[in-house]
Formats: sequence, C-alpha cells, structure tokens
Amino acid sequence: FPASYYEIYPNNLFITYFLVVLYRIGFKVIPSHPYALVLVTNNLAVCMGIFLAVICIYKITNKKAVTLAAAFMGILIGAFSPWIVIPYTDTYSMLFAALAIFSALFLKGVYKYLFFSFSCFIGYLFKPTVLIIFIAAVILGIINLLSGHKAEYKKAAAMLCCVAIAAASAFSVKHILVTRKKLPAEKSMTITHYLMMGLNSETEGVYSSDDVNYSINIGDKKARQEANIKIIRERLEKMGFNGFAKLVIKKNLSNYNDGTFTWAREGGFYKTVYPSDSRVKTALRNFYFNKPEAFRFLAQTIWFFILLCICFSAFRKGSAYNGIISLVALSLFGESIFLLLFECRARYLFLYLPLFLILAAVGLAASTDFCKKIIFERKIENGRN
Repeated sequence: FPASYYEIYPNNLFITYFLVVLYRIGFKVIPSHPYALVLVTNNLAVCMGIFLAVICIYKITNKKAVTLAAAFMGILIGAFSPWIVIPYTDTYSMLFAALAIFSALFLKGVYKYLFFSFSCFIGYLFKPTVLIIFIAAVILGIINLLSGHKAEYKKAAAMLCCVAIAAASAFSVKHILVTRKKLPAEKSMTITHYLMMGLNSETEGVYSSDDVNYSINIGDKKARQEANIKIIRERLEKMGFNGFAKLVIKKNLSNYNDGTFTWAREGGFYKTVYPSDSRVKTALRNFYFNKPEAFRFLAQTIWFFILLCICFSAFRKGSAYNGIISLVALSLFGESIFLLLFECRARYLFLYLPLFLILAAVGLAASTDFCKKIIFERKIENGRN
C-alpha cells in the first residue's frame, strides 16, 4: 500500500509490520518460499481459534456429541474456509477473540484478568472490533454491581491494573508505529465517516468509494467530521423511520446471509492464475474458485444451522457458566449492532466464528435436552396408560 493509505487508515499499520516481520523470518527459515510462513501462521491462527472454542464448548456443555458436532462445523466453515489463504486482520484477530473467552472461562484470579485484557487489546491492534468483547465484559460487570453483588475491592484493583497495563501496552505500540511513520492525524478517518457510510442507502451500508472520496477531499479533520455529520442528518431525514428500518434489514441480511463470509464477492484475488497439472490443485480451484456452487451450498447450510442453534440458546437451563455464555452472547450482539450502525460486511463476522460456535453449541445442547425431556415424559405417560 502507498503511504497515503496508512494516513487514512492508521489501524492497518500493525498488521503490516506484523506481516513484514513474518516475511523476513520466512527468508531465514524458508528462503525458497518465505511467504509460506505467513500462510502457515494465518492458518494456525484460524485453527487455534476454532480449537480453543471447541475446548470451551466441552467445558460449558459437558457433552461429547455436541462438542464433536461444533468441532465438525468449525472445521468445515472455518478451518477449510478459503479465507485462511488471505492473511489479514480478519483471520489473525480470530485467535485473540477465542483467547479472550478461553481466559475468562479457564483461568482464575489475576491471570484471568491479565490474559483476558491482553487478548482483547492485542486483538484490537489487529482488528478494533475485538475490543467489543472487553466492552461486553465491562457492561456485565456493571450490571452485576447494580443487581446487588458485593464489590470486592482487592479483586477490582487487580482487574483495573491488568486492564491498565494491557491498554497502555496496546495504545503505546499503536502510537509508536504512527509516530515512526510520521502519519498526520488530520487525514485519518474518524467514526463519523464510517457512520456516514453505514447510512448510505444506495450501497446498503457497504463500502462506498464515493463516501471515501468525499471524506478524503476534506483535509481538515474537524471540518471533515462536521461534513460527515451533516450528510448523516440528511440521510436520516431522507430515509425517515421506514427507510431506516429497511436499511437495517438489508444490512442485517448482508451480514448474516452468506456462510462464505462474502468469499470471492469483494476485492480482487485472482490477478494471476498459474497453470497446474495437479489433479488436487485443479479440484480445489474448481471447488473454491471456478465452480464454487458446491462450496457455497455447504457453507450456507452449516452457517444457517449455526444461526438456528443460537436461537435455541435462549432456552438453556441455568448453569455455572451463565456468566461466560452471557459474555459470548453480548459480544455477538455488540458486533451485530456495530455492523448495523457502521460499514457492514459479512467478512467482518469471520473473526467472531469461535464465539458463534460456542453459542450455537449451547443452543444445540439446550435443544437436545428439551427433546430428551419430551421423549422421557411421553414414555412415562405411555407406561401409565
């Protein structure tokens, strides 16, 4: 990317430096193909994220069949997803989203707060939306205090220290990178730009080059924010309540109606296609690229089943892990609200796949328990008759 790109999107500096370091290490480890190390770490991030989710699922549900079903779905829709060959923020941040939930579930005391905080804030460096998990945890903590739970001051102090250390570390790294590149803060896109783009009814809240050019052409940051707010007001007035409701529905469909997470439907991945005589490569290319209908059907089926199972999670019984389940559910709700308000893309949900799997497994366990209860009650009734 040119330097001007990072002036506009400074959040992508960290992933760039990270990939450059990996590539340089690749020259030492695999001189003939240094990029292979980038692909390997990218694949590991996705696979480890799904693996941690599976471990969490078994801990929460204590059901082998449900755990295996979730693992199978995670492997097919995540580990076998073609997105694993695109090393970017969406794949690397998945590991940290899963690590945050894993830390909250398995660790105790100061270790839990420290690892949870660092998982969220390091994940933030890759993808800012990972921080939604941390925000969800803060909201749940406030709710617990308001509902009458006694505040443990030593526990709260340890928690605040861990959060402060993690936040200071992450923001310091970001500041150092921006300062080192000497990026002018005036040119960076602000939240008002993304809200303006999210309210673009013509593009249905997806990326708009016209909106980007509009913001870029206003050099002064304060003037740009004021211009963005003006457009936001105009769009809301033009849409009205009914128009806004329709936009929200369309954006929700854009986010959740594609089990491939918009693979091959955005960006340009096929600049060069090298010839190959390998039958395996040809089969994979046909499955993912040339004739992806079978892949899309498989991914869509699994994705809809995951979403259906999540609906059943509302009927779960109370358990010792209600706090973790609530954290997962609130994090996914927060991510959904974020995408409904700002720029939306189905790909932005990919990093939250471990959380989707956890909540789907909870719903699957609840539905199986409900079915067993009905069968058991019918057997008792038939026995009495």
